[in-house]
Amino acid sequence: MTKQTRFSTQEHLSVVFEIYQLVPHHFKTTTKEIRNQLIERDIHRDTRTIQRNLNVLVELNLIEKDDRSKPYGYQNRLHHHAIPPRDALIFQLANEHFIHLTPASLLKALQNRFEDARRSLSSIASTTKERQWLKKISSQLPHQTHEENFQKINTALYHNHWLTLHLHETAALYVMPLGLIHHHSKIELVIGQYINEQLETQIIAIEHINAVSVSTFTFEYPSTFNVKTHWKNKITNTIKEETP
Repeated sequence: MTKQTRFSTQEHLSVVFEIYQLVPHHFKTTTKEIRNQLIERDIHRDTRTIQRNLNVLVELNLIEKDDRSKPYGYQNRLHHHAIPPRDALIFQLANEHFIHLTPASLLKALQNRFEDARRSLSSIASTTKERQWLKKISSQLPHQTHEENFQKINTALYHNHWLTLHLHETAALYVMPLGLIHHHSKIELVIGQYINEQLETQIIAIEHINAVSVSTFTFEYPSTFNVKTHWKNKITNTIKEETP
């Protein structure tokens, strides 16, 4: 086996493994849905290639194929012993509490796992500790009323694209998105601009943004900036100012 053939085989097996990971345990998925999630993982394969790989997994008895109607449905054969309750609880909490603090593309790539977790928890007794835990906590994250704006901000922040923000009764701002902060049941955006070669920052609540435009231009994220440190320093300075 040549070196090139070995790498080709390894790449093929890697893609097959990625496809297998995307086949859910508690419900059926389709070739199209798997292809979309592969694209989110920056893996580009045509529909026929994915179908061939799915058929290989079917022949190995790793997944089931429902061909009674089109599109065909695929499901993991181990769905009865899928996600342990504790793992399912963690996935469920992650989906509910960090949905607005995680890049949308990553959430889409994990969509099947989140749904598996939800169905896995709903299938166990309501008296189990994992099911009871969901009744003992409440998320403070708000529902985003401007979901389209938020998704644009989310994408620009993840890929370091410049943003144009249109605010209430304020001139449009052309800024660098630097981070998101969850504070007092609000999601706030940290933005930055270079003024006289100095990085100047500002915090704006998402709800105060009327419209968002994502530029095709990217910027180099400031290597010295950290949103956690920035917020900690802001809180410290506020306390000092309020202290007599």
